[in-house]
Amino acid sequence: MPFGPELTAEGRFSSVCFLVGHPAAQDNRGCPFPLTRTATDAAMHSQSLAHVGLLLLSLLIRPVAIRAADVQQNVPADALGFVVVKNLAATDAKVQQLLKRIEAPLPGPLAFVKAATGVSAGLDPQGDLLFVVLPGAAADKPQFAIWLPVRDYDQLMASLGGASGQEIAAVTVAGEDVLVAHDGRWALMMDPEQRELMQRTLAADPNPPPVIAQWNNWIDANDISVVALPQGVRATLAWAASIEPAAQRAPAQENEVDIFNFGEAEQPEDPFAAALNDQGTNQAAATWRATIRKWTTASPLTRLLLHARLVGCALRLDENGNVQAALRLNGLEARLWGDIGGEHEKRPPALYQGGNFVLHGAGNLPLPLTSLLADAYVRSVIEDLKTEERMELREASVTQFREAIQRATADVDSAVVLTQPGDKQAGVYTNDFLVVRASPAGTFAENAKEVMRLWNSMNRDAQTQTRLVFDVEEVKVGNRTATQYSLDIAAADGAPDLPEIRQAMEKLFGPGGKLRLWIVPVDDETVLLATATPEQVAAALEVLDRKQSIVWSDSELASTYRLLPDDADWRLFFSPHHYNNWHRRQMDAITGPVIGSPLVKEFPSSPPIGFAGGLRNHELWIDAAVPAETLKGAGAYLRK
Repeated sequence: MPFGPELTAEGRFSSVCFLVGHPAAQDNRGCPFPLTRTATDAAMHSQSLAHVGLLLLSLLIRPVAIRAADVQQNVPADALGFVVVKNLAATDAKVQQLLKRIEAPLPGPLAFVKAATGVSAGLDPQGDLLFVVLPGAAADKPQFAIWLPVRDYDQLMASLGGASGQEIAAVTVAGEDVLVAHDGRWALMMDPEQRELMQRTLAADPNPPPVIAQWNNWIDANDISVVALPQGVRATLAWAASIEPAAQRAPAQENEVDIFNFGEAEQPEDPFAAALNDQGTNQAAATWRATIRKWTTASPLTRLLLHARLVGCALRLDENGNVQAALRLNGLEARLWGDIGGEHEKRPPALYQGGNFVLHGAGNLPLPLTSLLADAYVRSVIEDLKTEERMELREASVTQFREAIQRATADVDSAVVLTQPGDKQAGVYTNDFLVVRASPAGTFAENAKEVMRLWNSMNRDAQTQTRLVFDVEEVKVGNRTATQYSLDIAAADGAPDLPEIRQAMEKLFGPGGKLRLWIVPVDDETVLLATATPEQVAAALEVLDRKQSIVWSDSELASTYRLLPDDADWRLFFSPHHYNNWHRRQMDAITGPVIGSPLVKEFPSSPPIGFAGGLRNHELWIDAAVPAETLKGAGAYLRK
């Protein structure tokens, strides 16, 4: 459905990366230039100003050389992606603190590195580790290289049972043959078949992809950074869809569009269809690929990923045990996104007045990003209708519906989303609001009504037993004219009109057991969209009429808000505790009383998880913050 429960569900964030990070100390790699006593005496007694000048120059240059020697300079030019762990000992200490807080019996990064590599001595615990993924002979068999920080290479080789006098030594790690070589302040490890590559790497000067330099400061500011380069992003999408990368596929036939090098051309409607229709695909893989197809196939998301120069995820943990994560997509091209970035004049209005909430957020969204989100959401809804409701939709109707969504979102400047549990009499799927700022608001409202008209038309034309067709009614809410859309879900599914079913529907959707959607113009530039009872809509309008601006730094949001960047275009807060309670109400409405253990476990009361993001200088960024108390609650929840 275009709004309502599905909107709330799509707004939930499943899994996002939550580990650890910290502002890393600088490296000390570089050619040492020791000032020995002999050199000192020579400089003091020399009458040559040139000698003194060279000495001073060497002392000035040395710190620069040290700072420039980040471990990521070792990334080969043809790498698919890499992982950097900054300052192994510091990261290990904070990870162990985190694991202790959530009572998870897992090893820290340093213990894991020692166990995985077999190294028991010689490591530099304050050094940085680099793990690189390299192209292999086949798309699903990449090669790997590891740069381990070393304090004493001879001790490291002795702990591995290897000979330190060799340029490249063969050792056995965890039952696998591995090549090891001394590369500056690191020990380089590669597979045995990579001997020639290892020799070239040792002989050549570092030659990392130039684009990495843009992110060196960002990588240094985190404990763990995972970065995918363009060729790695494309290879991953191809592997996930069981399509070989372009270098290993047959050349495109005449009039065939290559989705991995399409330039200005349009993408095919479904580039993953061949993989998804493979009858030999097992169920787990099919489900995974179907999810990828749902969110990326022929959508702006795929275009974004295929054209990004860098895609990265980073993790850090502060001294108080709060976890912060970051996502970056660099290199978004203007020809795909138009005029991205810039300041917004309009500010979203305040709707949240405190109390329990499941999801609350607001912010300014540039048009390209709004269009991307709308398109991805519509595709998700359509895919759910096809797979879960088993509808056979007419493509012409689907196209019209998608185009209407694009028209409706074209002038949206900012938005507010708020989902609150509401009281038990109101129903589970109520108290769900989306406020949009668009000028003129009347045009947006009419476009939104056209979306609903086409939704009804698409469902009437579908080959299915389920008819998700809304009744339409113009009603008054206070002194405003609103459009109400109501749908009897039980009748739409063909369920018999039994008292038990009707009671369940009323628990889910409120009095009458019908899902109600609303489109309500608020003023010349504000429109309220809602899944709510008439009383909840009236209460929301009263709040909007106060014309207040959002204040993030107080109430239940304060502790999480402080962990997010100040310069965000938008912020979103999700409460695991209140979502858990909301989900329990949903299950109780569907199943009725259950004897024994509850179907939904209790998540301890805790601060919300926060997200913030923006689009600047052709780079999309999203940061996430999980307060220490919420992490502790998650640990208690998982142990139940």
